[in-house]
Amino acid sequence: MLSRLSGSLRRRLALILLPSLLILLLVSALAQYLLAVRPIQRELDRALSDVAIALADRIGVNESGDVTFELSDEAAALLDADALDYNWFAAFNERFKPIAGEPNIPWPAVKLTRGEPYFFDSVVNNRPVRAVAVTTACGVLDCGVVMAATVRKRGRLIRAAQLSALLPVALAGCVAFGLVWFGLGSGLRPLVRLSRELERRSPRELSPIRVADAPDEVQPLVEAVNRLMQQLGEA
Repeated sequence: MLSRLSGSLRRRLALILLPSLLILLLVSALAQYLLAVRPIQRELDRALSDVAIALADRIGVNESGDVTFELSDEAAALLDADALDYNWFAAFNERFKPIAGEPNIPWPAVKLTRGEPYFFDSVVNNRPVRAVAVTTACGVLDCGVVMAATVRKRGRLIRAAQLSALLPVALAGCVAFGLVWFGLGSGLRPLVRLSRELERRSPRELSPIRVADAPDEVQPLVEAVNRLMQQLGEA
């Protein structure tokens, strides 16, 4: 009976410890995920902004005061060289109307600071994209370029980061729970030995019981049982 009770106590202690262990694992997984994903996002955004800044340098103003954009066929072909993602760009005049590139790319509805890239998420040709807008001087006014790329490559890298962050945490959680479970079993072993000692005794055997290597928490129980045995023997 005591063996069954110790098993129940083991489960109860495990259920008490399990929420704290799960919270710790979730916090650890979240921290590892953020540490892995943020550098990936920054590097991909930086690469996108580098292309946008280079394209912005191709914007100029002709003798008539009109905004122009010049891009060689070779440079345009390089933008389409990505095997995973679609890459689009659009050049905008001083009224932020597209003058070259993909006409379906929107200009962000915020005021931009000249020379500072502005990143945003949008949809181009029914595809989700990550985009960056860069403004440049067109005389006394500002013109701009938006560079947009679909997020297939970004999604693959983020999923790989998720797996690399969550898999070690999941394995560590399984190991930690196993150690807790077996540690509780080891800690409750003196109670199991006490139960077996009492089960082996005949009703007439009233000598003191002894449990080897009993921890301090079990000693009061052993002493209380021995006092009961002594009182029964003296009765």
